[in-house]
Amino acid sequence: MEAEQPLTLSAARLAVLVHKAIRTVTAGVPASSSQTATFVSQKLELRDEGGDKGRGFYAGGNIAPGELVLREGPHVFDASEDDFVALAAIHAIAAAEEGCELRAAPGSPKASAADAQAARWLSGVEGLSEASAVKGFRAAQNNGFSTTMPDVPENEPMFLFWKLCIFNHSCWPNCAVFRDDSTGMSYVLAIRHIEKKQELTIHYSDDLILLPKDLRRAFLRGGFGFDCCCDRCESEDAAAEIVDESLMKHADGRSDTWQEESKLLHEMRMAHASLSAMQKEDGKPARFAYRSFESWADALAAVEAAMPSIAAYGATTFWARHHARALRCIALEELKRDSAAFLALAEHAHAAWRLMPRYCDALRRLQKRLDQAKQHLPVALRPRLEEKAASLHGEGLNGLASDMAKLQVWLAQAGFLIRQGGEGPADE
Repeated sequence: MEAEQPLTLSAARLAVLVHKAIRTVTAGVPASSSQTATFVSQKLELRDEGGDKGRGFYAGGNIAPGELVLREGPHVFDASEDDFVALAAIHAIAAAEEGCELRAAPGSPKASAADAQAARWLSGVEGLSEASAVKGFRAAQNNGFSTTMPDVPENEPMFLFWKLCIFNHSCWPNCAVFRDDSTGMSYVLAIRHIEKKQELTIHYSDDLILLPKDLRRAFLRGGFGFDCCCDRCESEDAAAEIVDESLMKHADGRSDTWQEESKLLHEMRMAHASLSAMQKEDGKPARFAYRSFESWADALAAVEAAMPSIAAYGATTFWARHHARALRCIALEELKRDSAAFLALAEHAHAAWRLMPRYCDALRRLQKRLDQAKQHLPVALRPRLEEKAASLHGEGLNGLASDMAKLQVWLAQAGFLIRQGGEGPADE
């Protein structure tokens, strides 16, 4: 009988196992179960198109809306720790060894202090060159993302998924990602019918898909390093075209003379700039970020001052109006102005339901906020406020509630249980 070959592990893969074991012991992270183990649908096929397109997941068979295609837990690092760059780099190297190569952003970025730190930390690893260490860190940096989680020991947690990061972006995706906030476990569900051989896509940022095409593409290029050629950006999807038209829709009754257009456009831009600023990466525009205010009361006052100029230019679905309204909702919620918050959220939900992909996680979280605001309403006022919200925004509120009821069934079937006061994977 032929002798059984001993199991061998590379230094990178061994380091990943050790890091995972240490985190399980020291951080109290629960061991894996059938509900938290990685699941990859047999209908997922990995394909590399080469060039700028690169890799992606494609359907090996027809996929129905609500079907779970991936469940994966993250590798978690603490960006505030001294060994962060080394851990991130070694995980990316190990991922490549297991057939899940993570790739750095396109282009040739300048050498950074973090690159040098990664090379120095990993210089003693047998068989690992300085170039491999730098390549690993840049890949992790490109595919990982910083987040906030209340129940993890990391001060500045960064997530790295080996399979989730393979999904390519679309501004009108056919899949959506749902994350358990207590563990980081992520679930990818189809949210539209997907034909065999069609690519499965997700969107990389809720804020980005709520922008008109020119801004959206510029921010994707600056923040993610690629030119988006999805069906929506190429004007090849009728439903997405309607959304883009809504994001640019002018206010009703507005004069369209060039003099009036120029005046209103300038005032709208100035009003929006009073609430948020454009951030850049390597000199390229990458996103809008709300300005820092001394208090939520100041933030709310700024929105109320800016909104007339924004509303004079754009309709309720206009992108800048939606962006300003989002800040108003947050401020009202933080200030516990319950009645005003409920009505603001109802208006926001109505518009969001018309602008965002149906069944996406952003809509689920918005519905949750709306439900919480409703619960905080004074009992005596609740019926009247609900009636007012329904009369003004009934179409969107009813459509959103119907979609979220269906989504809740899908998530429960996937093992993701929405609990009172929290959410997470269902117990077996």
